[in-house]
Amino acid sequence: MTNEPKGDRALEGGRVSYDSEADAIGVYFVPDGAEYDSSREVAPGVVLDYDKQGRVIGIELLHVRRLLAQGSSTVTANG
Repeated sequence: MTNEPKGDRALEGGRVSYDSEADAIGVYFVPDGAEYDSSREVAPGVVLDYDKQGRVIGIELLHVRRLLAQGSSTVTANG
């Protein structure tokens, strides 16, 4: 048994996960030696995770079911 959250999928150099309780998809690509520092919501339902050097190391999409239900609508930086 692993400690990885249910729904994680390994990628070369990263991982993808879905959290059904939070209804969120996360894509994480952590460069060697990177340490998580902070997160910032850059658009409604789009959160970027940063390392201590200011590099993006992850992207989280919130409210995934709602986004999928909207069909062809897209998320933009202006909402």
